[in-house]
Amino acid sequence: MRMKLLFFALFPIAAVNAQNSFVAFKVGAGSYSMGTQKLYQEEFRKDSGLPLKVVDKFPIFPSFGLSMAVKTSRMSSLGLSFEYHSTGGRLDYRDYSGYAKFDQLLNSTQLGLLFQYQITDSEKWPVFLTGYVAKVSTHNSMKSEISLGSNLKSQTLELLSTNYSFRPGVMVQRKIETFILQGFFGYEIQTHGGLHQEDNQNLFLATKSGVPVTAEWDGLRISVGIGLILKSKSNESLPHRSFE
Repeated sequence: MRMKLLFFALFPIAAVNAQNSFVAFKVGAGSYSMGTQKLYQEEFRKDSGLPLKVVDKFPIFPSFGLSMAVKTSRMSSLGLSFEYHSTGGRLDYRDYSGYAKFDQLLNSTQLGLLFQYQITDSEKWPVFLTGYVAKVSTHNSMKSEISLGSNLKSQTLELLSTNYSFRPGVMVQRKIETFILQGFFGYEIQTHGGLHQEDNQNLFLATKSGVPVTAEWDGLRISVGIGLILKSKSNESLPHRSFE
């Protein structure tokens, strides 16, 4: 709730300092560790009694984001960023009599604070050190399904968790009139909150060996983005540096 209030509070600031602010949309990709999810998948495969094969093991999927920042000094800016990430795992087996599969689908939304500091003097290709801290809300849907002839049995478990993340990185930017192009590289570190049932926050998921199952989104992050510099008509003629 505090983060949402801060998000709306920044919009009046952006309006006052419109010539020093921007909005950007980005598309990216990331590697996710998901160690306990992989362990749970392997235990399920061994305990199923079926020759299940690993089809997906939490691969890289596209991520999407939207950010807004306001320049706070000649070389730095502060803002907010929203991101969406997803990945998943699948076990599968099929023959003439039917099929069996087990899916672990995860998606997360992140809302956090973004800080950028320019470390070069280049006007055309400025380079920034960046820092990003966020609250990460994860939804994990686990579904097992087996079909034999006309008989179909399935079971679904819906889980939720909350993590907190920190992502240091480096960003290069290109300004083209009122537009900006961005390229980012960084590494994300997260806390790992336990996954609890959607309808019961006191029931947490664990592996057969007693290891708590969590959503571990830690890993490398890369993204590219395109943004719009917001200018006020009264200040369009004023000279200014490349910013973000």
